[in-house]
Amino acid sequence: MNALRLKHPNIIQVYQVIGHSFSDIGFVVMELSGYTNLESLLQYEILPFFIKLRYLKQTGIALEYCHRKGILHLDVKPKNITLAPNNICKLCDFGSSMPIANAEISTSSRSIMGTLQYIAPELLRGKTPTEKSDTYAFGITMWQVIHQEIPYEKEDSHVVVYKVVAQNYRPDTCALVSNTPANHIYKACWKAEPNERPSMSDVVIMLEKITPVM
Repeated sequence: MNALRLKHPNIIQVYQVIGHSFSDIGFVVMELSGYTNLESLLQYEILPFFIKLRYLKQTGIALEYCHRKGILHLDVKPKNITLAPNNICKLCDFGSSMPIANAEISTSSRSIMGTLQYIAPELLRGKTPTEKSDTYAFGITMWQVIHQEIPYEKEDSHVVVYKVVAQNYRPDTCALVSNTPANHIYKACWKAEPNERPSMSDVVIMLEKITPVM
């Protein structure tokens, strides 16, 4: 299991996998951390902007660490970000993850993994996932956190897939706030071409510039 290789304060620690085989996983022994996830919090509480930026920066740091360790997460979304005390968040659920080195081989032998709203267009076309596929998912996640709205809510999933791939369709952005630094970051992350998206290292640098020091 890929998560066993990761040890980081912003990633849920997996200690042991019991009954692991190529077909399934029996039990996963992991760190007990957090009382809810970011998706649930966004639905029921209006968060201060600086808290949103703090959560996003921590998630970006966790994802950048995964990439340095040679792991693609491939299911980045607010539901997979748990919240611990003291405004600490932790990336979790590595069930869709894969080693970067094996991405091409793994892609040819399995269907699209992840959650539709956050899947990069190149993956919807059947291409090999890369670090930039995670960057795309982070961009959609960032939009959701900033605006506290669910991406493509109430839209037909098949129509969304077509429009994302063929028409460069993305979640709506309010014209009144479209020129803020935060909006520039998530728009860079969700660009259609993977090579035009920033690395997660660059995303973290951009977030650090706009996140207040507490």
